[in-house]
Amino acid sequence: MITAKATTQGFQLLELMLVLALISGLVLLALPSYQSQLTQARRLAAVSALEEMRLAMEEHYLLHGSYRGAAGSSSAPADTGAPHVYPDRVPAAGPQVFYRLRIERADDRGFVLTAQPEMGQGRDPCGRLRLDSSGRWQTDGGLRHCRLAGLAGSR
Repeated sequence: MITAKATTQGFQLLELMLVLALISGLVLLALPSYQSQLTQARRLAAVSALEEMRLAMEEHYLLHGSYRGAAGSSSAPADTGAPHVYPDRVPAAGPQVFYRLRIERADDRGFVLTAQPEMGQGRDPCGRLRLDSSGRWQTDGGLRHCRLAGLAGSR
């Protein structure tokens, strides 16, 4: 006697739903970590930009004998505001802006530069980043919390 053996091909709906639930769970677990890493990477880009802007301020000082006049525009210099010695945003080009760079204070003896978070970066617990002419860092959220350890003046 010959018996026909029934074979099932493909996935059943229950199996497919189980796999989708598992993948969704993994995504929900990984997403906060991914967003945190993205926030930290953007913050480090702002830290780098502030360090480069600090060098641009030193070059301005060498040329003009003062830190004054590094903001505004080259035709209408100002002491505070958006810099004209360096791009005023992070990243310097592209459609998205994660930080706005500003000169908060500038005089003959020193300066304070700031990076203000924008867009989704505004949820960064560090808040605004500040770098002064002596290399000291400050943040609205505190330096230890913001993982800026290792930078000059951040201890």
